[in-house]
Amino acid sequence: LVVGIFNLLPYDTFDGGRGIRFLLQGRIDNKALDFVIAISSFVICLSFLAINWFMIKNHNGNIFFLGMSLFLLILLVFRLFSKIKTEDLRM
Repeated sequence: LVVGIFNLLPYDTFDGGRGIRFLLQGRIDNKALDFVIAISSFVICLSFLAINWFMIKNHNGNIFFLGMSLFLLILLVFRLFSKIKTEDLRM
């Protein structure tokens, strides 16, 4: 149940991000859609980091949750920069 709910978060590579892309695909252009998904993914990652930081500070945190949050944030930044570089090479 937890894994299923976690997968529905609006992060870029999760099913929630793909659902947002599917729902908004015909309504806005692709660049704006990528921006919306990137911002929602970034907010999700930062909120996970903040929640876990406060939990670790109160001795209730989980180091795995912190590592997963950092991994998702690094992956998001890497994907955004690689997408920007490929767009610059096309121009």
